[in-house]
Amino acid sequence: MAGKLTPKQERFCREYILDLNATQAARRAGYSERTAHVQAHDLLKKPKIANRVIELQAARNAATNITAEQTITDIRELADMALGRVAYPKTIVVDGEAQVVMVRNVSFAGAARALELLGRHQGIFNDKLHVQHSTLADVLESLSDIPSSTPAGRIKAREKKDEPTQH
Repeated sequence: MAGKLTPKQERFCREYILDLNATQAARRAGYSERTAHVQAHDLLKKPKIANRVIELQAARNAATNITAEQTITDIRELADMALGRVAYPKTIVVDGEAQVVMVRNVSFAGAARALELLGRHQGIFNDKLHVQHSTLADVLESLSDIPSSTPAGRIKAREKKDEPTQH
């Protein structure tokens, strides 16, 4: 790892991987209660901190034998159970005797959450805006069908009018 962390930074990294709550991790690591949220934000932007968090997460995953594939499989199984696609065993007491019965439950909230996680994994849902245009001209070029009655359409028409004509 390039660059040594201070003991407080190391503690922040170790606290952060517990619950992925940066502000709480900063508080538990000894940063000021009043500025913990700012400190946490600044710490996570530092490459040596980010790299250490990645190292600690990888070590924890190896130690617990957790893989991305297993996590996805588990989420898929939870989605199937929440949608009532599969039955699962449940112990009930009948006349004083424990019996195992197979039940199907439908949990719309559980199903929605599991399907959301699977969708995010597959890239179906994207919470980030991805801008591919670097200049106003690029943006306007991509908006070829925009009506000239809109502000963007007027800008485009004005730029087109200002272009030198080629003979």
